[in-house]
Amino acid sequence: MTRVVIRADASPQIGSGHVMRCVALAEALRARGASVELVGAGIPPRAAAALDRIGATLTHRASAAAGDVAEVVAATRRGDAAACWVVVDGYHFGADYMHALGRAGIKTAWVDDLNVLGRFDCDIVINPTLGAERCAYSARDETKILAGATYALLREEIRAVAERIIPRARQLVIALGGADPQQLTAHVVRAVVAAQLPDCQVIAVIGPSNPGNASVRAAAEAAGVTVVHDPADFPALLAQSALAITAAGTMAWELAALGVPSVLLAVADNQQRGAAAIREADAAEVLVARTPADVAPLTRIVRSLWSDARRRDAMARRGKRVIDGRGAGRVARWIVDGARPR
Repeated sequence: MTRVVIRADASPQIGSGHVMRCVALAEALRARGASVELVGAGIPPRAAAALDRIGATLTHRASAAAGDVAEVVAATRRGDAAACWVVVDGYHFGADYMHALGRAGIKTAWVDDLNVLGRFDCDIVINPTLGAERCAYSARDETKILAGATYALLREEIRAVAERIIPRARQLVIALGGADPQQLTAHVVRAVVAAQLPDCQVIAVIGPSNPGNASVRAAAEAAGVTVVHDPADFPALLAQSALAITAAGTMAWELAALGVPSVLLAVADNQQRGAAAIREADAAEVLVARTPADVAPLTRIVRSLWSDARRRDAMARRGKRVIDGRGAGRVARWIVDGARPR
C-alpha cells in the first residue's frame, strides 16, 4: 500500500482553495487504494466531512505555520506502507520545507502555481493551471512535471454533476470562494444589481470561512438578492446557473468542467496566469479586481453577457473542452503507480 500525507491549510487570509483541491486529490488517491492523511489548520467542515466519507484521516493543526516537518515525516511512518509520499500545497511552504522532506528521504509532490522557488528538488511538481505547460521548471532530471489543465484537481462530485444533464435556470450565482479574502462579495452584489438584469434570480453564496457574512447579507437584502451559506449541494447550484461570478482560483476550473459560463475576478497574483489562459481559450470573461473600486466594470460585463445567450453557450462549450474533470485521477496514478495514465 502507498501512504500519502497531504499538508495544506485554510483560513480567511489563505482561502480554502488549497485544501479543496487537496481533498480532490485525496479522493483520487483513495480510489487507487492509497492510505491518506491530511495535516492542516483551519480545515472547513465540508472538507473534513469529505475526507471522513472516503476514509482519509484528518489531523488538525493549531496554526498554518510551516515549521512542522518532523510531524509530517512522522505521519508518513504510521502504519506499514510499501511507499510513502508527502504532498505539499501552500505558498507559505518554501524551499527549506522541500529540502527538509528530501533530507528525511520522503518522496515529495509539490503543488505549485507560481514557479517562484527557483529550483524544485522534489519527485513531482504539480501545476494544475491552464497554460502552465508553457512554464520552464528547474528541477532534477528525474522529477516529473505535471503541468496544465490536464491535471486540474477537481472533486469527484464536480465530475459527477458535470456528467448529468441539468436544466439551466435564469439565475446568476456570485461565489467568491470559501473565504473571499478581499471581502468583495458585497460589492459584487451591488454591481450586479446595478445591471438591472431582466428575468434573473441573483444568488450570493457565502463560503464557510468568510468573515463578511453581515455585510453580504445587508447588501443582498437591500436588493432582494438570495443569500445562501455554504450550500450542501453547491455543484448542482452552480450547474443549473446561466452565469456565475467567482474568483479566478479553483472554482474557475470547476465552473469550466460544469460548462457554466463565468466572469472570473483575478484577485491575487497567483491567479493571473490561469485567468489569462482561460480568457485566451474564450471560456470566461476576466476582470482584475483587487479592491472594491475595481469591481465597477462588472455591471457592464454582466449586462452584456446576460443579453447574449449565444455567447454564454459558446463559453460553456469551450470550458468543458478545456477541463475534463479527470486531472486528480491522473495525478494519483503518478503517485501510486509511477506511470503516465493512458
